[in-house]
Amino acid sequence: MASRDDRLLESLRIIGEAEDINDFALRCCRELLRLVPGINATYVETNPAARRSFTVVYPPIEPEAYARYGEVFRQRMHENPILRYYETTGESGVTSWSDVDPAGEFFRTTLYRELYAPRGIRSQVAFLLPAPPGIRVALVINRAGTEFSAEERTLLAELRQHLVNLYRLVSHAEADRRRDAALADDGWSVVLVDDSGTVLESNDVAVAIGRAAGVDLSVGARLESLWSAISGPRGDRWALARPTAAVRVSGGVPFEARLVRSPVGPHVLWIRQPRRLTVRDVVEALGLTTRQAQVALLLVDGYTNAAIARRLNLAESTVRRHMEAIFDRLGVRSRAAVVGRLHAAVPQQRAGRTADERADQPAD
Repeated sequence: MASRDDRLLESLRIIGEAEDINDFALRCCRELLRLVPGINATYVETNPAARRSFTVVYPPIEPEAYARYGEVFRQRMHENPILRYYETTGESGVTSWSDVDPAGEFFRTTLYRELYAPRGIRSQVAFLLPAPPGIRVALVINRAGTEFSAEERTLLAELRQHLVNLYRLVSHAEADRRRDAALADDGWSVVLVDDSGTVLESNDVAVAIGRAAGVDLSVGARLESLWSAISGPRGDRWALARPTAAVRVSGGVPFEARLVRSPVGPHVLWIRQPRRLTVRDVVEALGLTTRQAQVALLLVDGYTNAAIARRLNLAESTVRRHMEAIFDRLGVRSRAAVVGRLHAAVPQQRAGRTADERADQPAD
């Protein structure tokens, strides 16, 4: 028969293989019940102030029951004496109902009658994992009435010490994935680069962006002038995860590049094609006239009033009047603010044409 320490190590190995938070929660619940038997185990994230919660239950229950019990818990979670204890004391260690409610007053609450009693639960033990301010992340074991022994509580306390670090790793990895997904949705693509500017890892989107700009971003390519432009002084390369300012690189079709350096490499190069807005985008999103939209788009591309006048075959005084109308319409006072309003108002996926194509559209 496996020793207590062997069982604990095996549980930690299984939990440590979790790929995301949902997987982590399910593995934790399974292993909790293997180490400390009970009716069920739950992973619970709560926001008491907003009365919101997310729960993973093992063994799983029917979806209808899950929805019903979940609503009861969201509305009455403040009645659970363990959660109330954590909220008022700031503690996070192994705690049971009997520890914080020895008189059993909780058994007379609506939460107990509607959530726990129907499932035969008479005792509960829980502990917290690290979470952002205002959020509680708890692992819970429920039983039919048998109290948790001192040995079981010691085992849970030891398990918690390790789960704190595992949870941090998994939650940070998930936050990174969400960040990367958000950046990808905004048009950014990732290339990995070594200290010399040689591409170690790339993808089809990045290669296509580079090809259009006249830069080889395929695996094994040397970035040369692009690397010099974005990597900065070599003596500063040991800054951990320090992004450079976004750099617009000219060549073919322009693109933007942002570098995040690692102390030991590889370094992460984010690239994307700039958002390309159209007259129709701006007219629909901001209510400008077609001519005002043309003027605004040339402003976004860095044209001066004189250059805009030449481009659209207008008098410079007419361009100034259009600018004043644009400022009034958008409620801004600077050219930079116009650029910000346009990019904030028009969805990324609607972008597509070059400045020449956009400016050459007919005016009203």
